Order: sequence, then C-alpha cells, then structure tokens
Amino acid sequence: MRHLSFKPLSLLSLVLLALPLLPSALIAENKLKGQLSSYLQQYSEDQINWRPWEAATFTEANERNKIIFASIGYAACHWCRLMRQENFKDPVIIDQLNSEFICAKVDRLERPDLDLAFRIYAQTTGLPASWPLHIWLTPSGNPMAAGSFNSVKPSTESTRFKTIISNIAERWKKEPDYINAQSASNLKAIRESMERKPVAEFPKPSPSETSLKFFSELSASYDPRYGGFDRSFKFPRPEALEAIARLAQREAKNSYRAKQCLKMLTVTLDGMLAGAIIDPINGGIFRYTNDNAWRIPQFEKMSADQARMCSAFLNAYQVSGNHQYAKAARSILKFVKENLIATEGSFYTSLAAHHTTNQPESSLGNYYLWRKSELEDILQPNEAEAFCKAFGIRKGGNIRFPGHLGNIDKNANIPFADHPDARSPKPGSTLESALGKVIRSNTRKSPPPLNKMIITGWNGLLISAYAKAGAILSEPEYIEIARSAAKHITDKLYNAEANKLARGMVGNKIFGRGFCEDYIYLTRGLLDLYRATADIRFFTMARRIQSGADTQFLDPHSGLYHLTPASKIAKSPFGLWIIADGDLPSVNGIAALNLLEIAGIEGSEHAHHNARNVIRASTPELTLSTSSCGSLMLAIDQDAHPPMQAIISGIPDDPLTQQLAAQIRQDAQGNITLIFMDGQAGQKTLLATHPRLANFRAVEGNAKVFLCKDYQTQSVATTPAMATRQIRSFIDSSSKNP
Repeated sequence: MRHLSFKPLSLLSLVLLALPLLPSALIAENKLKGQLSSYLQQYSEDQINWRPWEAATFTEANERNKIIFASIGYAACHWCRLMRQENFKDPVIIDQLNSEFICAKVDRLERPDLDLAFRIYAQTTGLPASWPLHIWLTPSGNPMAAGSFNSVKPSTESTRFKTIISNIAERWKKEPDYINAQSASNLKAIRESMERKPVAEFPKPSPSETSLKFFSELSASYDPRYGGFDRSFKFPRPEALEAIARLAQREAKNSYRAKQCLKMLTVTLDGMLAGAIIDPINGGIFRYTNDNAWRIPQFEKMSADQARMCSAFLNAYQVSGNHQYAKAARSILKFVKENLIATEGSFYTSLAAHHTTNQPESSLGNYYLWRKSELEDILQPNEAEAFCKAFGIRKGGNIRFPGHLGNIDKNANIPFADHPDARSPKPGSTLESALGKVIRSNTRKSPPPLNKMIITGWNGLLISAYAKAGAILSEPEYIEIARSAAKHITDKLYNAEANKLARGMVGNKIFGRGFCEDYIYLTRGLLDLYRATADIRFFTMARRIQSGADTQFLDPHSGLYHLTPASKIAKSPFGLWIIADGDLPSVNGIAALNLLEIAGIEGSEHAHHNARNVIRASTPELTLSTSSCGSLMLAIDQDAHPPMQAIISGIPDDPLTQQLAAQIRQDAQGNITLIFMDGQAGQKTLLATHPRLANFRAVEGNAKVFLCKDYQTQSVATTPAMATRQIRSFIDSSSKNP
C-alpha cells in the first residue's frame, strides 16, 4: 500500500490520551478472543499477547512501565497478513514483543479516529501513512516512534523489524525520562504547527482561481496514455473525476479546457475499463493498481470503493452519453448485490486480497489469477482461443512486473479487457460461452474471505450509489435495494430519540458510537433516496441526521467537521478532520454538498452558512493541493453559481407526474436540486420552512416541471420529451451564463 493522497493538517491528539484508568488483571495472554472485528479475530490465536485498544491496556502499560506497541490494519489488507506471516509468527519477535511491550491491535474500520491520528503522526515524522501502520507509545499514551511494513523479502523485513523493536526497547530502558520529555515536546510541536485560525479570518476562495488551479494540477499529473493521475501506482480518484466532469460542463463548449477535461475523464475511465482494476470476470473494482496501465491490481474489493466508482461512472454517463459507463455502473452494482449484501439488506465491508486465510504469500490474488493451461482444461479449443485473445492470456503469464505482487506464479495471468470483445461479448458468441464457463468454474475455488462487518457510513455511500443508479438508469430494483439498506441501517443503528448513530454491527451485535463520516455519508445516501423516490421521509431523516452531525462534530472555531465529537476537542482548537479525498471521500466536502442541497430544498440560511464556512476554512488545503479536493471542488462550484432547481409539481399517483419525474431524474445532474411538490405530506413539510415554494403547489391533473434559477422560473415542461429538451438547454445555458 502506497502513501495516501490526502494530507490532513490536523492533530494527533486527545484520542490517544483521554483514556480513564481502570484496574488491570495483568495476565500475559492474547486477549483478542471474542472481539467482533474479523481483523482482530485473525490475530486471536497468535502467541503474541495482543490486547484490544481499551483503557485496561493503558493501565497495564502504566503499572508495568512498558511501551505500548500499537499495530493498525484491516481485514482485507494483504500487507497486514504478510506482516503477520513473516514477523508475528517469528519466535524471536514474539518473545521480544511479549517481554518488552504491551501489544495492542486496532482495526481501522472500527476506529477511524485512531487510524487518522496514527497516520497524521506518521506523516509529520516523514513516514508514509500505509498499512499495517505501527506506533510505539509511552505508557502515558504519547507517540514516540512510527513504522510500517514495506518489504516483500521476508528475511530483510524480519531482520529490520527485530532491529527496530530491540532499539526502541533498549532506549526505553536507558533513558525513559528523555523519551517521555522528547515525545511530549514533539507532540506539542505538532499541535502548534497545526493550529488553525478561526474560519472568519480566511477569505472566501475565488471559484475561478480555484477551478483553474484544480485544472492545472490535474493536467500536470495526467497520464495521456492510460489515464489517471498517478504514475507507478494508480488510484481511481472518483471524486476528482466527478469534479472534472462538472468543470467540463462549466467551460465554454469546444474550448480547450472543456475538451481537455472531457478527455481526462474519458481516457481515465476507458483506461480502467481496458485494464484489470475493474474485474472483467468476477465484477467489482479493486482498490488500486501496482502499475501505470491499470493491469496489476491490489486485489482488495472494498464496498466504499464500489459505491464511489459507481457514482463516477453514472456522472460520466450523464455528461458524455457513453453507454459503456452506464454498463460499468450496472456491473459494479451487480457485483455488490451478489457478494456484499447482507440478508437484512445492508452491505458488508470487503472481500480480502487473498483467497484463504491460511495459505502462504503466493495466495495473493490467486482467486483472480489464471494459467493458460487451466483455461484450456475447462474450455473447448475454440473457446480457449477466443478467451485468451480477448483477455490477454499468455502461456508464460502476462504480469509485466510480477515482483509487485511478491512470490507469485510467473506463469500466472491477470485477465484484462483491452480487447473490445472483452468488454462486450456478442450474445451467442464463442467468447460469451467461454466467459460463462470461466465464471462458473471459479465457484470451485475457495473465495476470498468476506468481512461481514456492517459500517453505517459505508452503507450510506452504497445507498447513494444505488439510489442514483435507480434514478438515472430508471431501474426500480436499484431503488428498492437502497430503500432496504436504509431501513435496516436506520432501524438498527440509529437512535431517533437521541439523534445518534452507532458505528456499525456484526451479526446482531452493535458496536461503537458513530463518527462524523457515518452521519455525513448516511445523510448523502438519504438525500439521494429522496431524489430517487420523492418520499419526504428520506429528506426529513437526512436533514435530522445532518443536524446531528452539526451538533456533535462541527467546530465553530475552525468551521470544519471533526471526525470525533466536538466535546472531545472543546478545550483545544485542534481536532481530527479530513478535507482532501483519500481512501474515502472528504467528510467536509460531502458535508458541504449535503448542506447546500438541504439549503436548496428547505431554504435554510443556516445550512448555507455552514457550507460556506467549510469552504472558507479549507483555504490551506486548497492552496496546498487543490487536485486532492474533488468533493470540495463540487461544493465550491455549486455554491458559486445561482442555485438551480427542477421543481416537479404533481400528484404522485398521476401517470404524467411519474413520467415527468422519471425523465428529470435521468437528465438532471448533481448540481440541480430536485424538489417534489406532491400536494400531500411532502408539499406540506416543505412549505412549512420554505414559503417561496408556494408558487409551485401541485394541482391535480396539471403535472409539470418548473426549471428555475434561485426559484425564478426559466421554463416549464409538461411532457417527458419537453422535459428532456428543456433541461438539457437549461444545463447548457447555465454553464454559459453563470
């Protein structure tokens, strides 16, 4: 795993320190048995005396005056598994860790706050924020050193790690006072360097200048051959792609910048589709690739990545009209439905990179790798020939840099879809027959382990993806899947009386308090469900959950949403926040988009004010790396132009109302707010807070769509065909005349 793209400028702070002291049993044993996290369960049989991250762990460290060795990772991570295989099973290392340290395991999916804090510390000390990430802390909880697994040569890594832990243990014995003082001093320096000014002291970013900087940065890093914006490793960066698509619309038609934006968008998506990052056999998207041509995936499949890339493909489809992008979105959602949906309708977290839990290193990606001889065993000669030609299969293997995947079979092939037939096999063709046989034959293999953890925020992202796909592609099944997931999450993980969310659940066991990302991402999903269904209950719940985020996580000093509750940072201007997009979308960027949409629907000046504060407060990050802030760029664009509304006025049961609404959903893009005046509960709810909508009340038998700028009607459509023509003209005119 490479260095992450975002650069949080916040604090590693009270998260590590504010743990109450509790009595400790001080029994030397592995204490991970019974933990809900499948990642922690993987280590529960180790001979290392692992502890969960809890107060008793720190109590024990204080009582025994031992350094805490904290190791953070996640269940699907191959490098975490390799670290365990090559280091945590080594008898010498086991003895060193047990005798010299108090060892704690942390699942980054359970505790994103600790994950962010650890990564901040690693980055500020000049290390890549990669997993597994290790932090050594003094007994009082101050970080003193950081490290990560970065070798694919077992002897090298094992020797290096032994040396590191020996040196740290020896230094602690010889000079504990110095280490304590130095650690506290370093932490204080980090805090001071990251102190933020009050939001009021920042000027509002110039939309035109910020847009130009975003375009220039992406153009400079763009790969014109394969697409993407990285070099040796490539991440999809879906939020940047969506922002590029929006910019392509804003620029003058046929201008250089409009053409270049569209080119960067389409070449990147086409490059992914022609590669292996989007699995052409089993479906779904892998996290990133180890090469520049999208052909050597790191074989993890995370549910959040499926949601994000589905949204990017849908957005690109709306902008370009290319049906291949709609097909790609459908393929991703099919993979999720077949592999990641729980019985109750919510979504699981991930499929691992390896196909079993107890195989050696070479099992990385084995479920997805094929020898040519394997294919010839299950296919007829003509089928094998067609399949191998379409998917780049060679007798000697097709992996250009096998060293990137460690000790992998040199004759292995990763199917990729560069050949046009691979992406669209003709019905009834030899290739279609061969592909079906290969897919069915994969059921004989042991599938990658499924992490059955259900995370509230990640479910919000997938609810959003399914709702958007249902609306844009006119697929009622997708909307029903989104409804079902929303019901399960809100029934099980939302306390309506307290307006609070839980972090997630495993089986029927709920764990953790919700973090800011859980509130913000679920709000996003519910807003998209309102857009897809016109059901006012989804908007009402979205608004309420967003208000919960405002109450708990919005810091009035910085103007930003913090990952942890505001009460935890009340005595300090510092906190844990993310502005740039990384392995998840920016919480602050998505929050700003939520607030702008809520403001547009209910007329809330307070929501609009908070959104603008987020944008202003993000000035340092925008100055540092605008291209990393795709979500925020979408919010800046939306705020910078007169708000656009498509107000659908009509009784819900009226067939014409339904037809008009369906057409508008297909054509209206994310910067157009959809409002449904239904003559019923939805209309009553909206009029209570937004009296300007009174001019658009539904009249039975007179369904129509009002296309508005700042609630000033620009045109009225009374048929679906008219709605399509007018909304396209509306979008074009709005881009030319902001």
